[in-house]
Amino acid sequence: MAAAQTAVTADACCPYHFDAGGGVVLMEGILSTKDDSQAAQEDGAKAILYGEGAGDARSIHYGKELMALMFRLIPGGVIGRYYEEGFPLYMINDSLLRSLGYTYEELRRATEGYTARLIHPEDRESAEEEIRSRIEREGEYSLEYRLLKKSGEEMWVHDQGCRIEGNVILSVVTDISERIVAEERLRAEASQDPLTGVSNQRGARRQMEEAFRRDEEGFLLVMDIDNFKAVNDSFGHLAGDHVLIRLATILRNCSRKQDVVARIGGDEFLVYYTGMEQRETAEKKAALIRQQYEAFMGENYPKLRTSVSIGIARHRKEQPIGLFLQQADRAMYEEKRRKKGKKA
Repeated sequence: MAAAQTAVTADACCPYHFDAGGGVVLMEGILSTKDDSQAAQEDGAKAILYGEGAGDARSIHYGKELMALMFRLIPGGVIGRYYEEGFPLYMINDSLLRSLGYTYEELRRATEGYTARLIHPEDRESAEEEIRSRIEREGEYSLEYRLLKKSGEEMWVHDQGCRIEGNVILSVVTDISERIVAEERLRAEASQDPLTGVSNQRGARRQMEEAFRRDEEGFLLVMDIDNFKAVNDSFGHLAGDHVLIRLATILRNCSRKQDVVARIGGDEFLVYYTGMEQRETAEKKAALIRQQYEAFMGENYPKLRTSVSIGIARHRKEQPIGLFLQQADRAMYEEKRRKKGKKA
């Protein structure tokens, strides 16, 4: 990143720093792009206090005290940034430094004075773009993104700021990590099967619809356990749960991260292999699933005669998900009928 005109150097001072007791102290030297230091101090005074007599000594003194009090009382972090490339540091309060795990000097060294480097690399470009866009259109912004602490941990924040006089952005940064974690947990609970840890029917449909929107073809395997009732009747429901959890593990082991694995009810499961093009590949996956399930049952419940019936269907572009699931379901019941016919 090219150095900005007002990039903070190692010997420059932050206009707001902290005394030994952790209080905010307004320093006399205010960084600015202006060459005239007196003009910079006057601009700083105007940013602190507007109104009649804003420039006299008494108003500047009270303005400094008011600003220091405000930074202590605000429930969260306060950060000021120059509206330039990389958002060079203008000021930061003690609360935000503590949340990030830095001292002021450590923060300066770690970021070289560019506050954009605090933003998580995956969020940095979009966050910078959104801040610039909103500042240009409205003079203020509000968004959520991740910061990186000194420890390397992520911290989700709500950042609400505005452009004050000159080229400075002042914002309040609130840690929302607990809220984000809670929301993610609720989303997971709404789309995850609590027993097996794979997706439930709702989660599976959502993931498959997302794959369909990417125009990806693929193969779907829908399956259930033949004679599963015998497991519960002979060994109890804990054994039945053990079998379901094991089958879910087999399905995860036979799929990739981008595939969809779900328990869609009782002893029914599905796997959607995104991007799979050959039916022969899908049939090999089905055979592997049957083999691993039968090996598990033979080792743990050798007296029970259970197996897995699997129906296979290929998804084509613009095929509704409901019809697709029905197609695989019909194929599964056809396999069940064939098995019964062989026994007869």
